Amino acid sequence: MVELAILMPLLVIVVFGVIELGRALYQQQAITKAATAGARFMSRVYEGLNDDCSTNPEWTARVPDAQNLVVFGGGSNPIIPGLSVGDVSISAEERVIPAPNDNVCVVVVTVESAFVGAFGTRLIPMTTIGTPTLNARAEEVYIGE
Repeated sequence: MVELAILMPLLVIVVFGVIELGRALYQQQAITKAATAGARFMSRVYEGLNDDCSTNPEWTARVPDAQNLVVFGGGSNPIIPGLSVGDVSISAEERVIPAPNDNVCVVVVTVESAFVGAFGTRLIPMTTIGTPTLNARAEEVYIGE
């Protein structure tokens, strides 16, 4: 009984730490997939970008749709707790492809959100390990079809 009383708090911390780490990895994977879906969506906005990668009104009108796709994934609840439309940034950048020496437009979607743990603001309960920030970035070449 004495050994159990000594080891039980340590075992509880380890078990819940593994569970929270698994949840954090799942949420990281979920926002990575969501950022990729948002970039793929915006890369196909018809007449959204000009030849110099400047945006058109069609692009501006579709950005909220892409942000909602990233956050909600087509449903009514966020794909991870605490994720909001304000955490999603969508932009277009001009890049040079070296081989044919040609310019292309690249759609960039970035997502940054704080991990919401089951036990509050700590990743592992009863430790000083703070809340990690989940980041995702996806890039797609603009097709416009």
